[in-house]
Amino acid sequence: MTEAPESRFYTDVDALQELGISAQDIKKLKDGGFATIKAVLTASRKQLTSLKGISEIKVEKIKDSASKLSGPSFKTGK
Repeated sequence: MTEAPESRFYTDVDALQELGISAQDIKKLKDGGFATIKAVLTASRKQLTSLKGISEIKVEKIKDSASKLSGPSFKTGK
């Protein structure tokens, strides 16, 4: 049974660890209020880089990984 694309948006950010995002970075995302894949995908790069310890390079990797988890149906404004 495949998961509906909409439900993947609400997947916990812990799933990012499967794609190489560190547990420390995931904790920083959660502490910053980004608990779901949707929250990460809809956040601006500026919002994510404002989190202590999250660099622009990490933001690119996090957003890329979140996009892979969400499937092909989600498009960002940028």
